[in-house]
Amino acid sequence: MDIEKLILLVFERKPLWDVKSKSYHNRDVARKLWREIAEEYTCEGCKANWQNLRDNFRREPAKFLNTPTGSAALDDTISLWKYYKQLWFLVDVFSSRKMQTNIPPVSSQLPELADADISTQALEDEIMAPANTIDTDGYINNGPVDTQ
Repeated sequence: MDIEKLILLVFERKPLWDVKSKSYHNRDVARKLWREIAEEYTCEGCKANWQNLRDNFRREPAKFLNTPTGSAALDDTISLWKYYKQLWFLVDVFSSRKMQTNIPPVSSQLPELADADISTQALEDEIMAPANTIDTDGYINNGPVDTQ
């Protein structure tokens, strides 16, 4: 089995590996491309072989996270795995992405709270007021009661 040829065949078909490709999530396109590879590469488990290579490439940098610092560690930080350099095109695929959220940051919500009708002192009084108090007759008072 010629792994280098498989890597080249997958590299030439961006929708199989590039998450930014418009066809990346299209299963029909992926099936067609894997069929092409299987015909050209003449293998049964091309996709499984590729997934194994991709996963190994993804795990490879973790081997170097706890390496010692200094000049003694320089030689140990380069992967010795045979296919590491050939799979380098996958680096952008596995790099962390900036998280996107629809929740605005807290700092942008502060002006809205300042414009609210309720004053800060009223909010503090409501929060700090005890929920249950005992009045002078010894009865428990659960706070204001609406008598409508």
